[in-house]
Amino acid sequence: MTTAEATVASLIAHGIDTMYALPGVHNDYLFDALFKASDAIRVVHSRHEQGAAYMALGAALATNKPQPYAVVPGPGLLNTGAALLTAYSMNAPVLALIGQIPDADIGRGKFLPAVVKMQHAFKTPGLREITRRAPYMHDGSMPNLEVVVDHYVNGGAARPSLSELMKPTALSPQERSDLVAFLKTLTSEMEPTTIPVLPR
Repeated sequence: MTTAEATVASLIAHGIDTMYALPGVHNDYLFDALFKASDAIRVVHSRHEQGAAYMALGAALATNKPQPYAVVPGPGLLNTGAALLTAYSMNAPVLALIGQIPDADIGRGKFLPAVVKMQHAFKTPGLREITRRAPYMHDGSMPNLEVVVDHYVNGGAARPSLSELMKPTALSPQERSDLVAFLKTLTSEMEPTTIPVLPR
């Protein structure tokens, strides 16, 4: 049984018979599982992520039963934010199922398999608060900034997808140390904000 099949089986076991959704590559496995269980749960397809979330909200308010919706991560989830926050503020039982690509993906090459340069290509986060995000790289393979700087100074990992723009640089040990010290200044001294527990 796959995770997607287990998710669908759990929804059905809890009396849920409708899923509001906008499919995408990130939740293909979920829709495969929904198709296999189409005799017990139907999918209502919206034209926009916001529509899926608002349909789930409306159904939850009308039935007072949990209502799920499924969209892709990132912008897909953000497009449902207003409906999801409205559900939260009204104590409406809405369940958001947000897809994700496998941890063992090969970067953007997952979606462009014929483009070798897209393999091992990942969206790069900003540098603010960088010391709070260790370990580094998409897979957490680099424990600290010193290792990250060494990786880039040495020209990255040799693989067919390596960009021709990535070349070794001649930074001295002192320059490497200075670069790490600079990166550490990009983290504020403020403690991360804790989310208060709201009364029900």
